[in-house]
Amino acid sequence: MNPYQELGIAADASKEEAKAAFRALAFRWHPDRCKDHGAEDKMKRLNQAVEMILRPERQPAQRVVHWPQPTVVRVHYGFAGASTSTSNDTTGGTYGPGFQV
Repeated sequence: MNPYQELGIAADASKEEAKAAFRALAFRWHPDRCKDHGAEDKMKRLNQAVEMILRPERQPAQRVVHWPQPTVVRVHYGFAGASTSTSNDTTGGTYGPGFQV
């Protein structure tokens, strides 16, 4: 969500301009005044937008989660009998992704 676009102001607008735009839009979209179906969601977005502009230090840092790659075990039947191999190949080979033998 672009908070400036949500409030209808320029990206270089001051905090005072953001407050004024929020007040005007809140007056229009407040669920007690506006009976439109999406008024409550619009008001939530406006609150988030003004909060992002006025208090950028309170925004949570983006979390990056690195999940461990699954180990795929393949059994090979050939002339010398069965053998196993392991790899971190997640394409799944013959049986498709996520299939483990």
